[in-house]
Amino acid sequence: MAATGLVSAWRRRRRERALTDVLASCPAPYVLLDRPGAVRDLDAAPGPGTVVDPTGEEPAAVLKRFVRAFWHVREGGRYVVQAGSDDDARSVHAALLLLAGGEQPDLLRVRRRLRRELARATGSVELEGSLVVVEKTGPSLLKLEEDQTGLLPLRTGTRVEVLEHRDAADFTPGRSVTNHGPNPTAPLTSMTVPATEVRRYTGDLTLHEGMVVTAGETVLPESFKWFEHRPLENSKLRDITPRFARLKDTPSPDLARLPGSYYLFEYKNSGHYGHLLTEGVAKLWGWERAKEADPSVRLAIRRHRRDRGRDIVRPDVAVLAAYGVGPDDVVWLEESVRVDTLVTATPQLHNKEPFSIDPRIVEVWDRLLAGLLADAPAAGERQRMFVTRRSGHRLCHNWRDVERVFTDAGFVVAEPARHTLPEQARLFSDAAAVAGFGGTGLFNLVFAAQAPPVVVLNHAGYDARNEELITAARGSDLHTFWSEPDHPQPEGGFDYRSFQSSWTFDLEQHGDALRALLARL
Repeated sequence: MAATGLVSAWRRRRRERALTDVLASCPAPYVLLDRPGAVRDLDAAPGPGTVVDPTGEEPAAVLKRFVRAFWHVREGGRYVVQAGSDDDARSVHAALLLLAGGEQPDLLRVRRRLRRELARATGSVELEGSLVVVEKTGPSLLKLEEDQTGLLPLRTGTRVEVLEHRDAADFTPGRSVTNHGPNPTAPLTSMTVPATEVRRYTGDLTLHEGMVVTAGETVLPESFKWFEHRPLENSKLRDITPRFARLKDTPSPDLARLPGSYYLFEYKNSGHYGHLLTEGVAKLWGWERAKEADPSVRLAIRRHRRDRGRDIVRPDVAVLAAYGVGPDDVVWLEESVRVDTLVTATPQLHNKEPFSIDPRIVEVWDRLLAGLLADAPAAGERQRMFVTRRSGHRLCHNWRDVERVFTDAGFVVAEPARHTLPEQARLFSDAAAVAGFGGTGLFNLVFAAQAPPVVVLNHAGYDARNEELITAARGSDLHTFWSEPDHPQPEGGFDYRSFQSSWTFDLEQHGDALRALLARL
């Protein structure tokens, strides 16, 4: 027994010396996966140069842990497996060589997409006795959720200050919702408004094109317009796992650094009026708090590639001016840039499961409305209005017949895009009732401060809920008529072609109910 104990001790010391020798050539800092929960704790690790799995477990368990933990290793780092025996090490080594080549090992089933990412991020795979050393050659970025910003100081040294915090709250809109036809989702009769914050980040931050904000190998939650939806997604990121991604476009190593502090007002499809009114305006509530904390802060907004070099005036200019943000307070971004100080605000509108809107957003809308009405025509007689769409995405084939139904009922037909922003604000502010095809034109309901009844005509492939969210905050009763799109959504899935599909309003199914409703409004 004594001899056996001596042999075991000698083998243990030999393994320890071998590991020490290998680590001497691996980049620091080192992190050991030597206890339960150690992989999750890597979230708070400051970009480990080397991750070590010393558990000596069965090869299948070791490989499963590798597939989870490898992404935490920074680019140029190492992942070291200390196997339980030389035979186990050979098994692990053989499996990792297959994964490095994008192939499927027998010991662990790995999805094809994940195998591709492993092959992309894996360099050399070396075997040294009972040790396997894997080189990490590509970056993998941890996607932070809203409540995880406290990890940034630990991971990247970035300082995070909460300038204002508002707790989550339940919201039950004081209005009615009526649906006719194949409504794709249940009515929003109540919702939970998530906690919101105005945050100031100080550190080495990069503002990439496409609303991606990074600090080192970490993606900030401001990169995800639907920050409550899982998995977190951004079209400029290639997801590796639900929690890790990489940039689709590699940024230049010589990005310009902008001095000063900036308030992030970037939104998807920048310059598009509908996205501005919903996603952009939902971030304005923190501007005053940012100015109080730092009067020199400027609002950063991105110029879309389609607008560069064109002599056009973005609608953002009028909207921001109406809110009190002058041209000297605005910085237009075109390329990716680095900044040292960034102020952000959690959006007050979330147009994806779980859908929500903060009712306090009306304070922002009312301030915008007051600013726009200062340059608008005088108020006239309140009218019932139908907002039409005669071209573009989600074109209704029988729009002429639909318009006739509304004009016969005494509605006036409007095309908001043909009016200036102050005129659009006046139209919706004065409206006695608002109806229309779902989409950008109806997003002007943010200016309908008198809470008129609203009628929306949509097709079932269009799952956005902007009108329902806006009317929830304004308190307008909502009536929606759903018809089938030309290109239906796949069973249990989503197809953007269906989302933007043309369609026909089903007058045979809805005509009588619609005419009866219009007679009551």
